[in-house]
Amino acid sequence: MNHVLDIKVLGELSISLNGEELTCASRKTLWMSAYVLLNKKPQLRTKIAALFWAGTSSVNALGSLRVALTKLPRPVLDCLDITRDSIGVAPGAQYRLDVEEFQSLCTGGGGPGTLQQAVPLYRGDLLSNVDEDVAPEFSDWLFSERNRLRQLAHGAHVTLAQHLYARNQHAEAQGTVEAWLAHDPANESMHRLMITWLAEAAGSDRALAQYEVYRRALAVHHGAAPSPEMRTLGDRLRDGGQDRIRSRELPPDIAPATSFFGRSDELAVLRELLSGQDCRLLTLHGLGGVGKTRLALAAAANAASEGVQFNDGVYVVPLDGVASPALFAQTVARACELQPAGAATPLELVIAFFRRRNALLVLDNLEHLLHVATTTEDGVTRQIARLLGGTDSGLKVLATSREPLCLQEEWLYPVEGLSYSAEPAAPASGKTTPSASENAPAMSSRPPSAAPGGAHHAADARKFAAVQFFSQRARQAGAAFSLEAELPHVLLICTLLQGLPLGIELAASWVGSVRVDVLAAGVQEHAAALANRHANRVERHHSLGAVVAYSWQHLDDDQRIALASLAVLRGSFTNEAAREVAYADKS
Repeated sequence: MNHVLDIKVLGELSISLNGEELTCASRKTLWMSAYVLLNKKPQLRTKIAALFWAGTSSVNALGSLRVALTKLPRPVLDCLDITRDSIGVAPGAQYRLDVEEFQSLCTGGGGPGTLQQAVPLYRGDLLSNVDEDVAPEFSDWLFSERNRLRQLAHGAHVTLAQHLYARNQHAEAQGTVEAWLAHDPANESMHRLMITWLAEAAGSDRALAQYEVYRRALAVHHGAAPSPEMRTLGDRLRDGGQDRIRSRELPPDIAPATSFFGRSDELAVLRELLSGQDCRLLTLHGLGGVGKTRLALAAAANAASEGVQFNDGVYVVPLDGVASPALFAQTVARACELQPAGAATPLELVIAFFRRRNALLVLDNLEHLLHVATTTEDGVTRQIARLLGGTDSGLKVLATSREPLCLQEEWLYPVEGLSYSAEPAAPASGKTTPSASENAPAMSSRPPSAAPGGAHHAADARKFAAVQFFSQRARQAGAAFSLEAELPHVLLICTLLQGLPLGIELAASWVGSVRVDVLAAGVQEHAAALANRHANRVERHHSLGAVVAYSWQHLDDDQRIALASLAVLRGSFTNEAAREVAYADKS
């Protein structure tokens, strides 16, 4: 062959030679040839026939394939290696695929210059004119490839637009944004860029007009209202302050009422995991009261503040009040403020809303929904799997649960207590008479026994997050609290509770009415009796005993029997001992 065949598969399929487009009486025939050229490897005739001529017998499908091959333009036929059993790419075939050039430019690391060459190549979704008259297997392959390429194209447009704007090439930057909006008219991240630029250059009126364009596009294409963050942006524009739109406020659900301590290493690991292409579902897994929710909210707050990876928003969905998996999707839809649209189910609305978004969805407290008797389709894990399968890789789900979700997509991150000293200081001796309080936890008049390790200095103790946490909560309960004076007892309390945030907070709440040395003695003997003094704490965190009771309620009969049998073992025990006593396994 003396000429190179030019094949464009991004957007509608187009095949040309020397600038002249080749035509074929059968579009499906051209789709078939493009599929073979895209996959490179030889494809069995039986497979191709089944993919493109579904709904008929294998004999008829193979017959249709034979007829289709006779209709192919000669230059296309010359690029194929056709045998009795398979169809592949002919050795020495000379053709150029726009998608291969596009991927090379986007991933080659050549900088903005290569992106300027890549962006015009993306004319739309892969083989956008393929209709429904194909097998589900082909549709699944096409859906996956379209999502992958769309994500790559979106990133290229965003990076190029930001680079051009930083170089004061404002018209070119806006042109790049508009090019993407032609493909995805309701894309939040692109509209946000345009709104920000217009507010800076032309004032809030022009930016507000762009916001209205976004709002209408979102309603038409997704049947949804703007995200809370975008609504806040619109409100600021109506106030006329373009300089105020640059700061990113956290969604209300991500702003806890109390401060957050420690966990900097954990947050760094979570950020790294969520930024990875392979991690779509990350589950924070641990005991009740260990701080899974607060860690998830802190990670979400950081993501919202950065506004880079999840530029389409961060959504937090508390699930502790949801009684049935059948209400799961409805709860998520309500949190995203989605409105009912026709016959679409809540799950379909949620999938459509997140399909092309770069967003973080936090699902908090899932464990009680995992084992509720329901159909497989209605199960919460099945619904999460459908959500992940129906959306681009830009959507990441951060879940908290006392149990793993057991999905193939799941990445598990175990959450443990706050850092604490492994060797608490010896508490000061002296009389330990409890303060009068009817609701105080059961306390012993005997001081805790001294632990090895000697005295700790306050400066050393402050490096432990558990100590910092206790100190802050204790000052809330009693302003006269002094960490330096009470350090031995604080260290002992934190060690006995193994850094468990809930236990530390419950203990610290009594500082105003119970001496810290008495409190330490009580924790050593009756930790489960620590009770809540805050009116707005959820019932399952009312006490450490409540945490255990909540977990017990969600065990099945076999698990309860095994756990009850293990009660004969004092302290820690091995797997072998568990199997002997209760026919159970610690894992």
